Amino acid sequence: MEAILRQPAGIPVGGQFAPTAHAEPDVTLTAEPELTTLGEYQVPAPALRAAREVWAAVENEPGWRRHEAAEAWAKERGYEADTWDNYREAGQAHGHGVVLVSELGAAVTLRGQGRRNFSVDLDTLDTGDDDGAISPVTFIYV
Repeated sequence: MEAILRQPAGIPVGGQFAPTAHAEPDVTLTAEPELTTLGEYQVPAPALRAAREVWAAVENEPGWRRHEAAEAWAKERGYEADTWDNYREAGQAHGHGVVLVSELGAAVTLRGQGRRNFSVDLDTLDTGDDDGAISPVTFIYV
């Protein structure tokens, strides 16, 4: 049990406990990610870099193997990833600056900019919204 240091009796110093040394908390504040342009949209630069890297790593994988490879790629880099069988049910995973991997390619998901939730494809710069019919889909949280 750790002893609590107290002020000696009769000392008129504020409070009954004496100061003790302690380490500063290990807290790091992070800035908003830098933005870069993808087509006509501003996207988080880290998500765009990750989308390009993961697509280069998995684009030649067949079918479900692509999603397994995308999840492994994410895990190796310390990212979380979820693969969904049904894209329409994945709305909760479709956040801002998330990497989306599907059979069509990789994209960066966004919200705002005049639309609710949508994604911007890396190659064609097409946009899709959260009512899209692509399945399965893997989200990587960068």
